[in-house]
Amino acid sequence: MDYEIFDQMSRSLWNRRMYADIAKTAIKRCTAMVPDFFTRPVRLADVGCGTGAFAEAMAARIPTAAVVLADCRGGAVREAKEIIGRICNCPVRGVIGDVADLNLSENPVDLIISRGSIRFWPNQEAALTALLRSVRPGGLLYVGGGRGSGDFQRMRQVAEVQEREHLAWCRRPDIPNYLWEDKIYIRYFKRAAADYRIFRGEDGHWMLWQRRGGSNA
Repeated sequence: MDYEIFDQMSRSLWNRRMYADIAKTAIKRCTAMVPDFFTRPVRLADVGCGTGAFAEAMAARIPTAAVVLADCRGGAVREAKEIIGRICNCPVRGVIGDVADLNLSENPVDLIISRGSIRFWPNQEAALTALLRSVRPGGLLYVGGGRGSGDFQRMRQVAEVQEREHLAWCRRPDIPNYLWEDKIYIRYFKRAAADYRIFRGEDGHWMLWQRRGGSNA
């Protein structure tokens, strides 16, 4: 799979605005689940980070104690580290490898985020289990895909012709899609999570869940 087009999209001005919109929604949803979650700096991991656009948008809006950038492509991780290192006054670590092999259990993070990557994970259960062991007890995971709020998308489609080309490309039938049906995710979350929400609407398809045990500490 050639990911270069995804990297080019993420670096565009409109995509930076899109990630800012997505980050705003992510923070709102995390705070609704755990009201005091962002009252202290968090250890943040962006899985399937690409060039780090989601992590960059989140780190600009929440206090961060550390950032982990994980992707199967070394070049993307190195670029993401350089970008995040310029805006974050905290340690930034890169992890190269398959999501199913991710293991941050020795130094788990508080929050895992991932946008646009989950559809490419052929073993969904192994990937979700890897994410869960990499977040601390009581920590949150916000994973899914979308192109920002409905209002943002409508504004963008009026202003940017290229957005329509991006949408057509993303809907090509040859792009992998290993997503489960929501009912299967729900069964997984009922077994593995302390709390969960699935959001499906204008802003895309997102899942938020909390690892069992612990507190916001």
